[in-house]
Amino acid sequence: PELYEIFDHEAKLLAERLRPKRVLLNTDEVRMGGTCKACAGRDLAQLLGECVTKQAAAIRRYSPGAQVYVWSDMFDPNHNARPNYYLVQGDFTGSWKYLPQDLILTVWGGRPREESLRFFADQRFPTLIGCYYDAENLDGVKQWLTVAKPLSNVRGFMYTPWTKRYDLLPAFGELLK
Repeated sequence: PELYEIFDHEAKLLAERLRPKRVLLNTDEVRMGGTCKACAGRDLAQLLGECVTKQAAAIRRYSPGAQVYVWSDMFDPNHNARPNYYLVQGDFTGSWKYLPQDLILTVWGGRPREESLRFFADQRFPTLIGCYYDAENLDGVKQWLTVAKPLSNVRGFMYTPWTKRYDLLPAFGELLK
């Protein structure tokens, strides 16, 4: 419970100081679960979904019009929402069933994840594509564009470098026109 009190406080400060229109929750690569007394024996998919749902509710409590995004991997059976994931004692399969339908899933990876985009389209979630990742060129982005073109739930593309490499950003913008 204290975690949600802290998150609520931070969501309030975020709203007061920045008045965000969009917020990206930093929930990804949850590599442990089911190992402490608080979550041992619990349905980890439901627990994770409830956690993100509570975070989104806190954001919307103080920033009612804000769009809330979250990284997709822990809600994607083609990525990390699966059995035998890292040190997890349990399973995140089905975690997407516990998310608000208006949450925007940010699909990411070094290569286009067509199966992931199609999965979220079938589940009726809007998506944002987090692509690029410091490649020497934008060939991967071109592949993402091709994969995304027939899907109506894709909201946009995000230039996502790991390093401070922004030399391809202008060309990225041109490519998306």
